Amino acid sequence: MLREEIAASMDDPLFVGIGEIGLDYFVPSLDDARQQFFYDEQLKLAREFDLPVICHVRKSQDKVLKGLRVHDIHCGIAHAFNGSFQQAEAFIAQGMRLGFGGNVTFECALQIRRLATELPLDAIVLETDAPDIAPSWRYKERNTPDQVPRIAAVLAQLRGLNEHALSIGTTANAHAALPRLPLASSQSISSTHCVCAGRSVRSGAHALAASRSEEEDVRAILLGFALGVWWLQQQARLPDRAVWMACGAGFVIAVISGVISADAHRMLRGRGVHAGVLVCCDACGSALA
Repeated sequence: MLREEIAASMDDPLFVGIGEIGLDYFVPSLDDARQQFFYDEQLKLAREFDLPVICHVRKSQDKVLKGLRVHDIHCGIAHAFNGSFQQAEAFIAQGMRLGFGGNVTFECALQIRRLATELPLDAIVLETDAPDIAPSWRYKERNTPDQVPRIAAVLAQLRGLNEHALSIGTTANAHAALPRLPLASSQSISSTHCVCAGRSVRSGAHALAASRSEEEDVRAILLGFALGVWWLQQQARLPDRAVWMACGAGFVIAVISGVISADAHRMLRGRGVHAGVLVCCDACGSALA
């Protein structure tokens, strides 16, 4: 049934990946053999259809990572990551991004804050997990996607960045983690959809995209240019004499990513959601882009 659902969704521009899948060893009553079986089968499908995965990793980081390695999965997100630095580096080496949300706003969440602060920015995405993992100012209340801008502000402060720089980085990371996301972002849509537990799920958190404007296109292309230069300098550590080469390459990246960014930014602003956010489905907790 799940294979049929995935096959039927491949031409849907709103279908961006498979999730939320994974393992959970925090809840003692769960059948280990049963959840491992389903996780393996879901990974096989992700590999078969060349799709990214959004993984549940609560108290199960090592086994989830083992599954990714066995099935040769190199794209996706480890949702609500709370492992060690060694485990984080292993997920990053596997090609995964790490999701952080409301839990980073709690001062007592020392390990999560250390991870979110010290890990490379290009490994991090923001997510809501609505209605769960509410930020500190909504403790024991229902979480909603509109809280993400404040969460992003907290993370930016922890990392010593301005919110705009954080937005650039996490937006790029979201697109890298979910390669089909640009296709979804280019549409005027009311929802984004994934496959979970053998059924298609749509999130009511997504509102209609804002109307197109040339001013937004220009800002997005400039944003893409800045992103391209920043990425090349970070990855290649270019010497001074190669700065202009980096700028030129950055402009090429801007042409490619600027159009995508324009639509993505319009869509996110239309939703009232911070750029680079991974929105989660209220219905089942599945990660949606």
